[in-house]
Amino acid sequence: MTKKTVFVLSLFLVLNILNLNAQEVFKLVPETSTMKITGTSSLHDWEMKVTRFMCNVTLEKKKESVIVRSVLLTVESSGILSESSLMDRKAHDALKAKKYPEIKFTLTQSEDALAVNGRFASDMDGELAMSGVSKKIDVPVNVEFQGDNRFLVTGAKTFDMTEMGIEPPTAMLGALKTGKAITITFSLNFIRQQE
Repeated sequence: MTKKTVFVLSLFLVLNILNLNAQEVFKLVPETSTMKITGTSSLHDWEMKVTRFMCNVTLEKKKESVIVRSVLLTVESSGILSESSLMDRKAHDALKAKKYPEIKFTLTQSEDALAVNGRFASDMDGELAMSGVSKKIDVPVNVEFQGDNRFLVTGAKTFDMTEMGIEPPTAMLGALKTGKAITITFSLNFIRQQE
C-alpha cells in the first residue's frame, strides 16, 4: 500500500467516525409525553388517550441546522383507551388490534431544518402502518430544544381512518355512527440516550 492510499483510507475512517459521533439518539420520556385521538360521532365528540407508546429519534446537529435522520414511533393498539370499555372494545375491533397489535410511524426521508433560537417547524414524511395497511403521510411538527440533552415535539395530524382500512365504529344498532376523520394530537418529550 502506498502512503497516499493509507492516508485516504485513514481520512475516510476518521470522517466516518466523526459522522457517527455527530448523530445523537433521543428516547421518548413517556411519563411526561401525551398523545390523544379525537373525533366526532352522530351523538357527541369523543377522545381516546394513547397510554402505551415509545419512540426513538436520531438527530444530527450542525451549527444552524438540525437533520432528523430517523424516527420510529410504536403505539400499542390495545393501549388506546377511553373512559368507556364499550368504546375501547369497538375501537380495538376496528383497529384489528389482536391481529395487528402495533401501529408504527417510520420516517422515510431525512429532514433538514433551520433551528432559530432552539426551535424549528417541519413536515415529517413517513410511513404509517396500522390495521394491516401502510400509507405515506406527512406530519407537521414543532420542535423546541431544551438544552443539549432534551427537546419537545408537538403537533397534530388529521386524516380519514377509512384510508387506513379502518371502518368507523358504530353502536346502538347503527344509531351511533363515528365520523371518518380523526385527529391525533401529541406532545412528546425526548432525552438524549446515554452511551
